[in-house]
Amino acid sequence: MNMLVLAQAVPAVSLLIHILIVVIVLGLIVAVVWWAISALPLPPPFAQIARVCVILIVLLVLLYLLLPLLNVA
Repeated sequence: MNMLVLAQAVPAVSLLIHILIVVIVLGLIVAVVWWAISALPLPPPFAQIARVCVILIVLLVLLYLLLPLLNVA
């Protein structure tokens, strides 16, 4: 295997491991927040609004994490 290819692959693997760890932690946080929203006695429209806000925040964080993989910057 060419050393140049290997040298370029190491940062990519490191970035993917970092993203994987962040996604796992984010999933745990979302699970706890989702559970807390269902455990609190919120009226129906406010509970759904809170769930939609959680989903939007998670999607924005995932987009922020995955955009560096495109190498557009």
